Amino acid sequence: MVPSSASTLSSSKPLRGSSAIFVEAHCRFIAAHDHVQPDSLAYWAREHLYLSGLYWGLMSTRLLGRRGVALDEAEATAYALKCQNSDTGGFAGNAGGAHAPHVLHTLSGIQILALCGQLDVLKSTDSISSHVRFLRALQRPDGSFIGMSGASETDTRFAYCALACLHLLGRQLDNDSAARTAAYIHACQNPDGGYGLCPGAESHAGQTFCCVAALCFLSETARRRQLLREYYFIYVQICTFLCPCRNPAILYLYY
Repeated sequence: MVPSSASTLSSSKPLRGSSAIFVEAHCRFIAAHDHVQPDSLAYWAREHLYLSGLYWGLMSTRLLGRRGVALDEAEATAYALKCQNSDTGGFAGNAGGAHAPHVLHTLSGIQILALCGQLDVLKSTDSISSHVRFLRALQRPDGSFIGMSGASETDTRFAYCALACLHLLGRQLDNDSAARTAAYIHACQNPDGGYGLCPGAESHAGQTFCCVAALCFLSETARRRQLLREYYFIYVQICTFLCPCRNPAILYLYY
């Protein structure tokens, strides 16, 4: 999915205002990951995650101000549409039908279409309704969400992904479903102000991001004062780059 213009990437130059971000080098890195050969172990180790990787690549090049340089948006859109499941709704992590639709990849697929200005494609094919049914069917009676049909694992990431998908599609949960999900997310908050992947789980920067964002999608504004605790938790995580019992990682700074 690398456009012909990718060959014009010059020697690495830092982003204006920063001596640490080398735009062209980052674009070459992203483009190289779009050319991993199917006969390599690396390909098969992550082929089920390809659609999400494609979103991160597109988002990265957009943030770097190199839209359409490292990755071709028309090809990315066409590939994302191939990952749709026309029967049950949702997107799989790769095309070809080898993988079942999952809420994580469904968000990636919808985000790709939104980034490329192609969400109207879903409207023209009347597939929005099937995606909405897929997402709503993932909600459990307690308000939590599973990641895919038939699964048993719940995770606050899944609730965030489902709500983000619905938001991008211009849809939302009904009042009762929204109240149950909000109550479940509040139950995942810990005394330190952070959130875990389920009630009683350790606080984590990634889960806290997902829970706070999910509450925003649900318009949960009644507890604004208590949100200060989450902000304090995030501040601590950013300053230390740490999550409990984990090594430092730049990913936590993003959250």
